[in-house]
Amino acid sequence: MKKSASLIAFCLFVATTCPAEVYTKSNDIISVEINRNYPIITSFRINGTLVVPDDNAGADFQMTARSIDGNAYNPTQGGDCRGNASILTGVIPNWDGAGFGIPASNGILLGVSPRNYNETYTCLGAGEILPYAFNFGITLGDGIHFPQEMMAVDMSIKKNSGAKDVIKNMSELPAAFPYSSLMRYAFYADKNNNIY
Repeated sequence: MKKSASLIAFCLFVATTCPAEVYTKSNDIISVEINRNYPIITSFRINGTLVVPDDNAGADFQMTARSIDGNAYNPTQGGDCRGNASILTGVIPNWDGAGFGIPASNGILLGVSPRNYNETYTCLGAGEILPYAFNFGITLGDGIHFPQEMMAVDMSIKKNSGAKDVIKNMSELPAAFPYSSLMRYAFYADKNNNIY
């Protein structure tokens, strides 16, 4: 991920604002839409069937971290519990940083300043931008170097000055809320790589 971090740093250095453009990546099997109102995957389709819908900023396809305060201090790629979006700070729309030899047109890398989700049992209001730098990259398989049925996700979190520590096993890297009727074989692995 060092390569992706340096690329995003370059993007942030040379650009003061990032486009509000919606990006689409497709390899004829997997199709994703990125950055429709939120700097996350806002639509994920397999063979044209919607698998992860654009439901809300807290329940799409993204990365989210938590401190000992749980959702009350929850730097989230999407945004806060009121629907205010996190900030897209950089984008490399054709990114080959995953390192599989796949064409850059199959990848994208986002830099995000995450907003606090800011919820306990109820929404506590607008969440502030928290002092972290998120990098979120995806690479779709090309059928040559990597199967088209697969998508690699690269994620990193940089803690900036003043940030609270995040708890790895309370964080979701990534978080996705698929239709269970379509993704019956979804699984997750904990920090010890135990698969469930």
